[in-house]
Amino acid sequence: MEFEQSLYQLSSEKHHRIPPDVNEGIDLFLHKRWYSNLAIPLPIVFLPHITTALVFGILTITFGALHKDIIQNPTPFWNVFPEFLAALITVVIVALIHFRLFPVFWRCRARQAVNEGWFDSSMRKSNQRQLVLDIGCNEGPVSAIFAQEIIRRQRDVGDLTARHASMPVFIGYDRWTAWSRLPNSPACYLSTLMDAGVPRDCIIANRTDRSSTEAKTHLPYPSESISLVICFLGITELHLKRPERTALFHEMVRVLEPGGRILLVESSGVGVWTMRNLWEGAVHTYRRILIEDLGWPPENAVSNRRELGVRYLIAVKPPATNLTV
Repeated sequence: MEFEQSLYQLSSEKHHRIPPDVNEGIDLFLHKRWYSNLAIPLPIVFLPHITTALVFGILTITFGALHKDIIQNPTPFWNVFPEFLAALITVVIVALIHFRLFPVFWRCRARQAVNEGWFDSSMRKSNQRQLVLDIGCNEGPVSAIFAQEIIRRQRDVGDLTARHASMPVFIGYDRWTAWSRLPNSPACYLSTLMDAGVPRDCIIANRTDRSSTEAKTHLPYPSESISLVICFLGITELHLKRPERTALFHEMVRVLEPGGRILLVESSGVGVWTMRNLWEGAVHTYRRILIEDLGWPPENAVSNRRELGVRYLIAVKPPATNLTV
């Protein structure tokens, strides 16, 4: 009841309320998934490679079947073994990136965030619970990693100098289409976070409104209400055109509270690309928007970093009086 009143008060002050959880009243026992560990992410960045491989394979089989010489004199396997080995190595590398590298990367980010006191409620001016918005969240693996690190800190009673970590409210925002990830639904997001130890009243799932361009790029949350925005290929996941990505990024900045943070890993950029963008990656285009368009101070507020081979952007929102948002 206390939590619901704080959410209502926060939403009323900003002239509109946070949308209700689409999983409200859902029976979790109907959505327990024994196959959840088999979920395979397919970011758009790999679609051209997959499409090319499929087309090449189909054409090879078709022309091979029509050629009599191939039927009468089949090619020994060892003649095509190098191509087979290259394809196998590619599949193994992609699997390692998704199931090993990215989880380790996000666990490092989450542990660093907890150690630096991002979730220390004693540092906030009010007793309202923090809101964490996960853009393009899919099943919610990144939110679950942050939740696990918060719980780990709460259990770490031996370190008396460690900052306290309070469980925030995790908001999953996605279109939840089966074409991008299997399985994929708001119920999967709810189940993933509850399995990670997040209380039910700290989980909200909101589906994107695809009825118009304005609806697709509008975040239905009060201005300056979100403490942390997480985006792991989320803008790409929402399948937005380049101008729409810019509009959505502006919305992410709008809903972020002063002192709040954006933690972004993206493969698709915004605006006009330059040679520097090609060298530094897509996250540089978002940094340029923050500094050049919105007036964020570049020093200690916006930075592009690299860890474990992953480029990411971390930005701290300065006081609203200094911004053009």
